[in-house]
Amino acid sequence: MINKYFNGAIVNAEQFDGSDAMVDKYELADVGTMLGTHHSSKVYLPGSGRVDVGDWILTDVFNHHELTSDNCFKSKYIKLPVIIKEVADWIELGKSKGISLDTALMIIMAARTESPDITNVSKWIWHYHMADIAIAWTIGYELED
Repeated sequence: MINKYFNGAIVNAEQFDGSDAMVDKYELADVGTMLGTHHSSKVYLPGSGRVDVGDWILTDVFNHHELTSDNCFKSKYIKLPVIIKEVADWIELGKSKGISLDTALMIIMAARTESPDITNVSKWIWHYHMADIAIAWTIGYELED
């Protein structure tokens, strides 16, 4: 599954699982095809080197792929939170009005009993996702399907 991650810029990243589908999707060079078998354990991302199960394939906005190890990836990238549409709308409204995150949180807590939409946003933030809201507000987010 492709998710969005942040390290100064937002990239799509997918952890390589060794499947035929991923080998085909990223057009990995397969040593096995030279030997008459499909998808050996030795596959390569052109320009980046050998891809092992657990490595991460990063895709930038220009659809260029880059390879990084699991340890390197985990030390450099954070996953963007997946948020509900009501929270995304609340973030975009607050940011468009130039409101800071701390002020927006105080406003929503004060108004939480007045509006069903605000109550839903308030529950999502305070009961489950306080750290996620800070990341979503400052860096970015993905919308829940």
